[in-house]
Amino acid sequence: MLMIAGVIGLILGLGLAERRQSFTILTALGARPLQLGIFLWSEGLFVVVGGAILGIVAGFGISYALVTILAGVFDPVWQKIKTAGKTRGYPIPA
Repeated sequence: MLMIAGVIGLILGLGLAERRQSFTILTALGARPLQLGIFLWSEGLFVVVGGAILGIVAGFGISYALVTILAGVFDPVWQKIKTAGKTRGYPIPA
């Protein structure tokens, strides 16, 4: 959680430093500090929600690919023995 808060703070801090001129222009056009604050918070929320959605989609995709690739690699040995015996026609005791 601390890392997430740090990343969000860094993104918002860098964005604020880069767009100081834009905020000055908006203030000159009549935007109040509350409106600028709402703008910053909504931007931060957009970044967090977008990152969470992309992270969840990527996580599910990677986990599905790994399960597909590694299917059968970590199966217990006794399952392989039972399967091998059944394919050769040998009876396997339960």
